[in-house]
Amino acid sequence: MAAIARTPSRASFDYSPAPNRLPFNANHSIYAHTGPSIDPNAHDPRRQSTASLFSLSSSYNYDTIEDTPIGIFGILVIVCSTVGGLLFGYDTGVISGCLVLIDNDLGRELSSWDKELITSITSVGALLGSIAAGLTSDIKRFGRKLTIVLCCLVFILAAIEMSLATSVLLLVIGRFIAGVAIGLASVSVPIYISELSPSKIRGLLIALNSLSTTGGQFLAYLVSNHLKNINNNWRWLFLISGLPPLVFLLISKFMPESPRFLISTGQLKKAELSLKKLFPHAKESQYHDKIVLIQNDVSRNKNLSKKNWYDRTFKILSTRRALLVGISLMSFQQLCGFNAFMYYSATIFKKTGFNDPILISIFIAGSNFFFSFIPIFLIDIIGRRKLLLYTVWIMSISLFVASVVYLSLKSDEYNNLDIDNDHYKYVILLISIITFVGSYASGLGTVPWTSVEFLPVEARSIGSTLISSSNWICNTLISSTYLSLIKYTNPSFTCLLFSLICFLGWFGIYNYYPDATGLALENIRKIFENGIDIKLADELRREIKLNKYENFNSISNINSQNERLLSNS
Repeated sequence: MAAIARTPSRASFDYSPAPNRLPFNANHSIYAHTGPSIDPNAHDPRRQSTASLFSLSSSYNYDTIEDTPIGIFGILVIVCSTVGGLLFGYDTGVISGCLVLIDNDLGRELSSWDKELITSITSVGALLGSIAAGLTSDIKRFGRKLTIVLCCLVFILAAIEMSLATSVLLLVIGRFIAGVAIGLASVSVPIYISELSPSKIRGLLIALNSLSTTGGQFLAYLVSNHLKNINNNWRWLFLISGLPPLVFLLISKFMPESPRFLISTGQLKKAELSLKKLFPHAKESQYHDKIVLIQNDVSRNKNLSKKNWYDRTFKILSTRRALLVGISLMSFQQLCGFNAFMYYSATIFKKTGFNDPILISIFIAGSNFFFSFIPIFLIDIIGRRKLLLYTVWIMSISLFVASVVYLSLKSDEYNNLDIDNDHYKYVILLISIITFVGSYASGLGTVPWTSVEFLPVEARSIGSTLISSSNWICNTLISSTYLSLIKYTNPSFTCLLFSLICFLGWFGIYNYYPDATGLALENIRKIFENGIDIKLADELRREIKLNKYENFNSISNINSQNERLLSNS
C-alpha cells in the first residue's frame, strides 16, 4: 500500500469498528479504508487532500501486506508446524516394518486380524482426536498453537507406551493413543497453516505439510531397515517416533499463534506482534490494514457464529456445498487404497515372494517422498484442480496394470505368489506400483488438505473436524479390511477395485472440484454461493491477477501525486 509522507504511528491506530473506516463496496467485499479519520494531520487541508488520495489506493479489495517478503522466521514457523504430517507419516511407515519384525514377541504370532486391529485402531483414535481438536481449537485458552503442542505431548506418551508393550492388547492401547495425537494434528495443523500463510504460498506450505508426511514414511522405512537385525528392533522403532514431537515442543515457544484466532478472541496487540513476525518487512499501515481486514471479516461472521454449530455449518447452503467438496475429496484420498498399501507394503511384498520386503518398501516409500516435491513447485502455478486431473487418471491406469500382472502370477493354496520364474513381470509390477505411488504423491496426497480454505471462519473448526473425520473413517474402513480382502479374493481383484474407485474419482473432480489457488480466504465463499461454480473460480483467479497489475499502476500514480502535493506544501 502506498505510504504518504506522514505515516501514522502505531500508537495512533484504532482497531475498534467504525462505520467510516469499514465500508462495504457494492458486492459486499470488504476493504480497509485508511482515510482522514486516522490521519493525525486531518485538520490541514493539504494533508486532507493527500489522505484522500491515499484512501483511493486502499479502496481496492487487495491485501498489500501479502506482497511483502516473508521473513526467515515466518517460514521456519510454518515449516515447523508440519509436525502433524511427520507424525502421521512415520506412523504409517513404521507399522509396516513392525508387523514383519514383531514375530512372536507379544506372546504369539500375529494373525491377519491382529495386524488389521493394530493398524486400524490408530485411525479410530485419530477420529476421536480430530473431533477433540475441533472442540479445543476455538476455545480461548487453547487456540491453534496450543492444540498442536497438546498433540505432541500425547504422542510422546504413546511412543513410550508402545515401546514397552508386552502383549497385543497393550500395543493396541498405545496405537490408539498415538492415533488421538495424529487426529489432533490433522485438524489443527491445516487450520494453523492456512491462517498464518499468505494466500500466494498457502498451497506451497500445505504441500510442505504433505511432504513431511512422505518424509516421515521414508524415514520410518530407513530406520526399520537399519534396525532389522538387532534385538527388540520394533520397540526402538516405536520409541524413536517420540523424537519429532519432542523437538517441536522445544521450539514451540518461538511460534506465534494464528493472527486470525487472536483477532477473533479480541487479542489485537498479540495479533499485531504475530503479523510482525510473519511479515517483518511490511509498513505499519499494512499491519493496520491487515488487522482491520481480518477483524471486519471476523465481525461479519460473528453474527452467524451466534447460531449453534449445526445452523452455521449445515443450514447455510454455500457452506454445506464447500463442506461436501472437502469431505468427498478427503474420503477419496483414503478410498483409493494408498495408505492401506503403505501400512501393509512389507507384508504384501513378503506374500508376493520378495526376499527382502522391507528393502522393497524403502524403494516405494522413497518414490513417494521424492514425487511429493512436485506439488511444492506446481500447486500454486498450475493450480490444485489441474494437478488432480493430471495425476488421478494415471493412478487408475497403473492399478489396472498391476491387477493384470497379479492375475498372471501363480499362487499357492495360501495365496502366496511366486515371481521367481517371471522376472519381467516383477519389473512391470514394480513400475506400475511406483507409478501409482508417484501419481498419488504428486496430487491426491497433498491437495485434499487444502480443502479447509473453502470454509468460512464461523464453520472452519467444525468443518475441518468433519473433513478430517471423513479421512479417518475411510482410513479405518480400508485398513481394517485390506488384508482380509486380499486373503478372501486375491491381489488382482483388490487392485482392480481401487482402479475403478480412482476412475470414478477423476470424474467427480472434473465436475465438482473448483480451484481456489491464490484466492483470499475471504473471497472463496463466492464460488459456492450459486452451486459449485468452477468457472467463477477461474474467473476470480484471473481477476486477482489483473487487479494486482492495475493496483500497482494506480498506487504508482498516487505516489507521484503525493510527492507533487507535498513538495508544493
